Amino acid sequence: MTGQDPHANPDPDWDPQAHTALLSILAVCWEAGQAGDGRAMSLARLRKRAGLPMSELRRTLVDLEEGNLLAVRMEPDGATGTVWLTEGGTALCRELFGAA
Repeated sequence: MTGQDPHANPDPDWDPQAHTALLSILAVCWEAGQAGDGRAMSLARLRKRAGLPMSELRRTLVDLEEGNLLAVRMEPDGATGTVWLTEGGTALCRELFGAA
């Protein structure tokens, strides 16, 4: 036995808060799609439903967009926009959260 916590994540870059934000955003987008609220959601609505500060939301959206899980369309003002799940994001959410 090495004395290390067997439940500790060996990845030094692991950030549980970032992963919580990521899952919150995916869950909100998935729930909205399942509820028939439409495919796209405004950043303001997503921020409110996910309970995240806008700065954290925007950082996490970059990661999700780079991973091809979400698509983001920003308006020219740079402060507003819309977000929707991609096919890959929809498939992942179906696995994570199940079909409605």
